[in-house]
Amino acid sequence: MPSITRKRFAGLDYSKAENLCPQKMPIARLMARAIEKFTKNS
Repeated sequence: MPSITRKRFAGLDYSKAENLCPQKMPIARLMARAIEKFTKNS
């Protein structure tokens, strides 16, 4: 994943999505984990 893409995803505010999520998933934490995994695999 290009570094600019990682920075954009990392800098986003996911609080609105988390508040609207019917499963109350920790979207910010999940996105951070996904970015970390994609970074390790690239």
